[in-house]
Formats: sequence, structure tokens, C-alpha cells
Amino acid sequence: MIKWINKHQNFIISLIISLLVFIILTVVSYLIYVYGYYDRIKENEILENFNSYKFDRVHNDLYLNDKEHLTTKNLKNITDLMFNKKNLEKIYDNYYEKTNKYSSKEDFINRYFYGNSPLTIKDIQFYNSGKTDLLSRRISKANKYVIKNGYDEETYIGIVNNITFNTIGDDTLKIDENTISCPTTCRVERMYSGVHSIEYIHDGFTYYSILLIDHSNSSIDINSIKNLVAISEEIDTDIFDVIDEENKDLNIGIYSLNRCNLPTGCPSTTYSYITLNKDNTCEFYTYITLDKAGDSYSGTYKKENGFLILDFSGHTYSVYDYDTKQSTDIFVDTNIKMTFKINSNSSFSNKDYEFSLKA
Repeated sequence: MIKWINKHQNFIISLIISLLVFIILTVVSYLIYVYGYYDRIKENEILENFNSYKFDRVHNDLYLNDKEHLTTKNLKNITDLMFNKKNLEKIYDNYYEKTNKYSSKEDFINRYFYGNSPLTIKDIQFYNSGKTDLLSRRISKANKYVIKNGYDEETYIGIVNNITFNTIGDDTLKIDENTISCPTTCRVERMYSGVHSIEYIHDGFTYYSILLIDHSNSSIDINSIKNLVAISEEIDTDIFDVIDEENKDLNIGIYSLNRCNLPTGCPSTTYSYITLNKDNTCEFYTYITLDKAGDSYSGTYKKENGFLILDFSGHTYSVYDYDTKQSTDIFVDTNIKMTFKINSNSSFSNKDYEFSLKA
């Protein structure tokens, strides 16, 4: 053995030196990664999740002390407005086109669309806990993402606390997809900052507003909101008693999705709707999330024996490009039939969906 060692002494020395160099380089590389790059890589991941509109991950990246009203669904409600021009265009066409609330559709989009340019690290305010060293890692979360609209006006996506809504009487508010009773005054302890859709029901009338909320301890008088518009007229429920159960009529207008019973893939109740027109044409717009974009079905409808029958001959679906932040509409011919039971002159449903008159 000794003879073999003596014979291969140079080889053994070279091997030992190589192993020592390898160990030293590994240790140095690890130290450089831990102390020089780990924290930066984590911050860049948080940035990339936001710029690629991966809002499930953005929700996990946010620093949330209390997750009540701060779910992934709540976050997507506002990002589906602020980063999707198609949804904003639909809202303008449905609620604001025939009003003088905005000078034009372009003005409306410039106010509420915040996806014109990607964020940088400087646009994120981080919350950091602990310190990265050999035995532990710093916890990095986002406190807020600073964003700008088409007019270069700045706001942020983060958390606001103690928001008070004032109404006239014992009314109902639907903030995004959360419905709350509001007897003159109601308070939301915490919510996401950003653009929210508001539905306000008072004395049988329904009103709509799209509203930026980005200050804690704000007091919002619903009836003083400048872009609040009436979207339905008072319904006299007495007329329901005289409707023939086998031959109910339906008002023309926009019917919003109230409930979805599908086991998976339910569209948003905030943005999905069916429109019935005077000329017996109809449209069904269904929206799930930003990455799935939206689908529109166009066709005709008829009412027979208490049922609403929709025949769709065209289908337009949107393909979203994350690089350009634009969606492309693709039209295909289709042959789809949907049947609903007419429940009253302002609602209809089947086993999958329930719709009610909005405007």
C-alpha cells in the first residue's frame, strides 16, 4: 500500500488539491448566491409575476395580515377591470356611452386602464422580514404595486383599511362580487385598493358605478359619486300575479349572470351577461379570467310556452398576448342552442345559469 502511495504520490496530491479547490469554489459560489443574489432573485420573481398577469401568484406575493375580503377572487375582480381593455369597453358601451359622464370611450379607457407599460423593481414597495444568511432566508412580500393609467395618473394595488360607505336608507351594495347590507352606513375593514365596480340598490332602483378606491379611512357617499348611473327601473311586483305561468313575457335589455351551477369553469358574475334586443337578436358574453379572456356568442332568440330559446350562429373568442398586453378577437361560425325557463318578466334560468335584468 505504501509502495502504491509512493508510486502515485503526485496523482494523489493533485486529486486532493482538486477536491479542495472544488469545495472552496462551491462554498464561495453558495456564499455569493446567498448574500449577493437570493434576495434580488426573489424580488424579480415578484415583479415578473405581476408583469405577466399571474394574479394567483401575485395574491401569494402580497403581504396580507388578514385575508378576509382579500381572496384571489377579490383581487381578480379589480385586475379584470384595470388590466383588460375589453371589459372596460363593455362597461362603457353598456352603462356610459349614452351619458355625458365621459367625453369619449378613449377618455374612459385612459382613466381606468393601467396596463400600458410593465412595472420595474422601483414600482414595488416591499415588505421584508428577517435576513438571508447561511441558515435562514429573508421573507420578501409586496406591500403595494405602483401603477399608472393612460393619463399618467398614479395609484397602487395593495391594501386599504377602514372604508365607509354612506347610503340613503336600508340599502344594498354589491362591491365587485361581494354583496353587503348597508343600513345608512356600512364599513369594510380592509379591501384591495384599485378600481372597483359598485352596484347600489335603493327603493327598487339599481345604480352602477366604476370607482377608484386607493386611500385608507375613506368615507364614500354613494349618492355623490359623479359617475353613478341608473341601470334599471323600479319593478312593480304586483304584475307577476297576472302573468300566465305557461306564457311569461320578458323585458328586452341586459341580463347579468346572477348564479352559476357549473362544477368548474364558472364565468364571472360581474362581467358576464346576455343581451336581448328588440329585433330578436341576442348576445351572450362570458368572461372567466384575464388569461382566458372572454367569449361572445351572437344569434337570435324566441319565446315559446314560457321558455327562452337562444340560437347562436357566431362565436367570437379572444386570445390574449402577454407580450403586447393586447387581445385578438377570432370569429368562427357555430351552431349552439341554449334554453332557459322564463321565471318572470325580468329573469330566466336553467340548470347551469340564472340571469336577471340589469338594464
